[in-house]
Amino acid sequence: MEKATLINTMVWGNPDILADVGNGTLTLQNLHANRHGDGLKLSKGTLRAFNLSFNQKDRHLSTSNDAEAHMTGFITKGAFQPLEGRQRPSHIIER
Repeated sequence: MEKATLINTMVWGNPDILADVGNGTLTLQNLHANRHGDGLKLSKGTLRAFNLSFNQKDRHLSTSNDAEAHMTGFITKGAFQPLEGRQRPSHIIER
């Protein structure tokens, strides 16, 4: 199983998708996304996300039934928007 860990990451470009997890484990800690496109997409695998800030409305997270997300400490512009799935982070600040 492959793993990737990103700590203290800033996204300032204009990505179509912030991250697309098809397998393995992606860990994000202290990520600030000025623009995040369609956000985080999980078709399989695991997302571990802590202290993320999204500075754009809509399209924050999309998960399938085969994916697992462990998330806490999100700041979003507008309401947190999961595109699919029912997984929500604990401790959300919606501004």
